[in-house]
Order: sequence, then structure tokens, then C-alpha cells
Amino acid sequence: EHELRLTGRVFPSSSILEVSRFQWYRDGKLFDVYYWCEVCAIRGVDPSFCACCQEKVELREAPAEEPKK
Repeated sequence: EHELRLTGRVFPSSSILEVSRFQWYRDGKLFDVYYWCEVCAIRGVDPSFCACCQEKVELREAPAEEPKK
């Protein structure tokens, strides 16, 4: 449903990609996308449960900040 921008690293001599940040475009604007635990106030990249308290997390998006020059 969305055009994505992934940021991460590729491990040498492999085809493994470790994604450290993902964003998507909506209406031509870039948004940071993350999963949020309201209990622990922790951002995550996994849609399952909070790594700390094991409660469900909520998908959120926020306008991406402009890169600092």
C-alpha cells in the first residue's frame, strides 16, 4: 500500500540486510513508521509485543525530520 524507504546495512559476503529504520511516503511526504508501547514508552520495529513488558504495541507514524546539514 505504501512506497517504502529502508535504511540499514548489508553484511559483507552475504545477502543479509539489517533494517534499522523504515519510512513510508504518504501524499508525497515522508513519515517515520514505528510500533509504540504506551506502557513502557518504547519505540520498536516489530508488530508483535513490547520487548520489555510483553503488552501489545501500536503502529504509529510521524512526519520525518529533515536531515541535519
